[in-house]
Amino acid sequence: MFNKNRWAWWLGGVLIVTAVLAAALKQLPHRGVQGTNFEDSSKKPNVADIVEKNAPVVEGFVGDLETGGTKENDDTVPFVIGDTVKLEATALNATEYRWTVDGKVLKDSGLEWTVKKDREWDVTVAGEHTFGVQVRGTDPHIVSQAREKTLSMEKMHIVSFEPNITQQDTDRELTKSEFTVECTMVIPLSTDIEYRYRYSVNDEVVKTEDGDEWRDDDSFTYSFPAPGKYAFKVEVRRSTEKEPEASAVMAQTIEVADAVLTSFEASPEKSAAPGSKVDLSVWPESLLAKSECRFGVRKIDAAADFQWLNEEDGSIWGADSREWQPSEPGLYMLRAEVREAGKDQADDYRELRYQINEGGF
Repeated sequence: MFNKNRWAWWLGGVLIVTAVLAAALKQLPHRGVQGTNFEDSSKKPNVADIVEKNAPVVEGFVGDLETGGTKENDDTVPFVIGDTVKLEATALNATEYRWTVDGKVLKDSGLEWTVKKDREWDVTVAGEHTFGVQVRGTDPHIVSQAREKTLSMEKMHIVSFEPNITQQDTDRELTKSEFTVECTMVIPLSTDIEYRYRYSVNDEVVKTEDGDEWRDDDSFTYSFPAPGKYAFKVEVRRSTEKEPEASAVMAQTIEVADAVLTSFEASPEKSAAPGSKVDLSVWPESLLAKSECRFGVRKIDAAADFQWLNEEDGSIWGADSREWQPSEPGLYMLRAEVREAGKDQADDYRELRYQINEGGF
């Protein structure tokens, strides 16, 4: 009896020790193949890590899908209705390709999977469109993960709306002079897309000689009827539509007068010393080519009117240049005015800030 109890106690002890050792071993960290004691749970494998060796995989998009639009000089502008987007991608271990647009298969000769690597897709609807591609190799049952890219398309795109290159680089024009603006569009590949243009000046639509609001020309010439400020706007639509689909306002407002100053310069250009001579000059234009100019100076920090510089005969109105000899240092406002000969008031003016520094520094 004593031996049996002793055996039972001994067996129970062995079982307890075995259980404790098993629990302790279970809690030990797994030793990685690189000799580290813990796995880095934050490290995520990339596609190449999880794809079997020699399995098909899409590397990335090229061409139109990589660019994301049409190249215009150094800029990329969105694809527009009428464009054709070429779908291309690079892949490994691929013999057949399957393309989708917005989840719908883009078939080639009625087939979903073909050896043809690329597809072409015509833009017929504006908005966001998602392009996807998958590849497979010699085994049709092994298919790559899908790679996708979403692009935003527009009905049309106005690249610029600005004065024609033949216009002077100025925001001043003479009364009765002609002024040409030009609307540059992204031109789609499709020859079926035609644009119509409607131009407004100071929010008033300018009609054609036939009384139509819309015209075919992407440029527009306007004759200024009277002095004032003029703002230009263009609206564009496709020939198949009735309402405007895009619009733009010209950045600069044009100042129109009977006499204008297209430039105002000082020499030295920005600063001078007290007692030195500063040459002031302008480039005037007028309707009758008979303009008069005057030049004034005042200290900016002083509440004073302009002091007008006299001509040699003592008059303040005269030629298009003057000589100024400042006597005190400070920051000055220089002003040039022009008027059509015979008028009492100035038609146009320009101003410059000018620094007079003690010692010329």
